[in-house]
Amino acid sequence: MPRRLTNAPELLRHGTLMSLQSGSPVARRHHARFAPTRWLVLGCLAAVAAACGGSGSGHARGPAEERIVFSSLEGLSCVAESDCVAVGSFVPLDADAATGDPDGDASASHTLVESYDGRHWTTRSSPDEGKGGAVLSAVSCPSAGDCVAVGYFQPKRQDPSSSATPARFPLVENFEGGKWRTVSSPAVAPNSALLGVSCPTESSCWAVGDTTTSQGATSPVESFFIETNAGGVWRVAPVATPKAMSTNLGSIACSAVASCVAVGSVAPANDSSATHPLVEELNGSSWGAVALPTAASGFGILSAVQCTSTLHCFAVGNTANTRAVSVPLVLSVAGAIWQVNEAALGETGESSLTAVACVARASCTVGGTSAASLSARPTVLIATVNATIWRVQAVADASGFVRAISCPQATGCRIVGSDGSDTLLADLTDGVWTVQPRPAP
Repeated sequence: MPRRLTNAPELLRHGTLMSLQSGSPVARRHHARFAPTRWLVLGCLAAVAAACGGSGSGHARGPAEERIVFSSLEGLSCVAESDCVAVGSFVPLDADAATGDPDGDASASHTLVESYDGRHWTTRSSPDEGKGGAVLSAVSCPSAGDCVAVGYFQPKRQDPSSSATPARFPLVENFEGGKWRTVSSPAVAPNSALLGVSCPTESSCWAVGDTTTSQGATSPVESFFIETNAGGVWRVAPVATPKAMSTNLGSIACSAVASCVAVGSVAPANDSSATHPLVEELNGSSWGAVALPTAASGFGILSAVQCTSTLHCFAVGNTANTRAVSVPLVLSVAGAIWQVNEAALGETGESSLTAVACVARASCTVGGTSAASLSARPTVLIATVNATIWRVQAVADASGFVRAISCPQATGCRIVGSDGSDTLLADLTDGVWTVQPRPAP
């Protein structure tokens, strides 16, 4: 099995955000995104910023010149070409960091929400939950002015004298009436995070995430869970998770209230870093795992999914080829049989897909990260795909990590993510991808 290493920007994004601990549920989810292969390994924020084009010393941002240590956008939803919402988190420079952070809040992240009006991206006010920080991982807007975002928060601050990480819990926020508000979510076990959400209607949503249940020999053992909202009340949905296995779900797509697909990974509990792709489907009232083709059953993970109808879906991630190199994994289903896009498996270099958006049954745009080698600068990877075709698109001056894509029209797509230290925004207009200016938090 190829060796699985930590992706430093991922750990910084959710390790630095949440007390520099690699045990964060979301950090492990994104760590797995680049499994099962080797990847860029860097040891500190300055090193990551230098590799990805940042200064590593914070950014002077906004009218108040607030200095930002790190920021990233994780989720994106566009109901129209001129109406998009992106969510994520940022870490401001702590006032007492130079004196050892005696109050333990240096690593506390803040929720980040940005909106697009067709011309500019603007940072919006969003509530934080907990003294230890909060992260928004995904967003879904079934209609204009109606959005749901999910993530997690840490009620307690990190104790500077302790290496133990305070527990994390799911976070749900709604946008209604022109304002973001935190809403109640059902009680779940500590060390849980919501990672994906999909709202097929204004009154129905599904969300997926995972709970850290124990520490395995190679990495933490997880168990996925699913929540649903019907009539304004969130509840935990009944699911069957495999015994003696570590499982997580990081993305979900619902084409109808009772038709959803969620993706992630599954691994033996005694070797939880040895992940394999996992697809769970909701058919009517019950969830269950589906069989995948042989080419998608090896080491790897699925990171994102999009469905254009109850019968047509695309899922993306990465797997290992015969040379133990990470290559893009693109799966599609038309009816009941999932198939692998063989052309994507032939991509050169170290590559991983983390986002997908489809404007038609057989036309999708996928995004992720690619590098010529382990020591090379990571660059944005964008491609158009269907069940058999793989066409890479050029993105000028874009290095970093794609987290989400939305394509409200065939000729207009947007991506969000991180360049390793700051947010990444890029648009597709008239067939050309261009990086956009970042708004101030």
